[in-house]
Amino acid sequence: MGNVTVVARELGVNPNTAFGWARQAGRRSVRLPRRWHSGRDEYERLRAKGVSQAAAARRVGVNERTARDWDRGVKKSGTTRTYADGRRVDYAAGTVTMCGVRHRWA
Repeated sequence: MGNVTVVARELGVNPNTAFGWARQAGRRSVRLPRRWHSGRDEYERLRAKGVSQAAAARRVGVNERTARDWDRGVKKSGTTRTYADGRRVDYAAGTVTMCGVRHRWA
């Protein structure tokens, strides 16, 4: 149902409305496969061979912070990072969420 967004745009309809119509018609949405950075698999192979984090990051062309995030299991989405311990930090909003608790810093 990935084309619903395209059709909604062409018709000038809100995509959420179009998805609702599709669901009412018995259609189900399908999640697209997770997108990986093109160098992620190579990075993980290099790290498994004992190549340092910085060297592996340079060889696949990513920032060292990205490499550190990959090693630590951090997931990034826009301005938000979700850490392996459950913390979700939204740097733009200045919020930290954990187990349903939000904290806003100054």
